[in-house]
Amino acid sequence: MFNFNDWEEIVAEYVNTNVGNDDFVYGNFIDWDSFRREHGDEVLETLGIDFNANNISEKLDEVGVPSDYEYEEGNPDFPDSFRHWKP
Repeated sequence: MFNFNDWEEIVAEYVNTNVGNDDFVYGNFIDWDSFRREHGDEVLETLGIDFNANNISEKLDEVGVPSDYEYEEGNPDFPDSFRHWKP
């Protein structure tokens, strides 16, 4: 299974700040799709998972690599190390 702690330093490159049109900062977010696109094969190879170009997304789902955007706002499970607003 995907262990976030093993990839935290790399995932940090995909953290951005969510700023509204009024310049209000809503918090940070993680662009998981970009992480998957750029490091998905490395994740699966590290886990010893066989994959190909046709099933890489399915395999990443199976091992628990998140997808889409994960927003800090209203998300108690957002990684503390990436929070804009520290509790």
